[in-house]
Amino acid sequence: MKEKPYIIRGNTWCEGSVVKISYGKVYVIAKCKSQPDALKRIENGLNAFIRGGKNNLAGIYFHLYNYVKDHPDNNFKVETLLESDSGYKLLKKEKEELDKGRKDSKFLNNQLEPLIPAYNDETDTFGWLKKNEVLNYKKWLKKINLFQ
Repeated sequence: MKEKPYIIRGNTWCEGSVVKISYGKVYVIAKCKSQPDALKRIENGLNAFIRGGKNNLAGIYFHLYNYVKDHPDNNFKVETLLESDSGYKLLKKEKEELDKGRKDSKFLNNQLEPLIPAYNDETDTFGWLKKNEVLNYKKWLKKINLFQ
């Protein structure tokens, strides 16, 4: 197995969470069902790109991957912003952090809204998020948009 040029480590015990992943001066915000699994996927995607793979223009870490490739001498730091088993709370926190990041030139997320997986009729869920959590989040979102 090839050695990985970059390793991203957070809380190995942390399940549902919103994290700030910093690399040098820049950062991204991510929502995780399982923090270790999510960070491993980001790490694997980054390392595949660094080794010559494609960087998906529509991928949520597109700008981060390019930055890392162009600035190879930094380290990753992961800060847990919220730990919760509530998808609703995770979506709200992710939205708040993405909104904060819009005004920050160091913010490298490729998306400005929380990622909500497609609805699955068979499981009555949005990926790993429960239907009621997503519906309550959308209701909250409408409410805050009325006051902006």
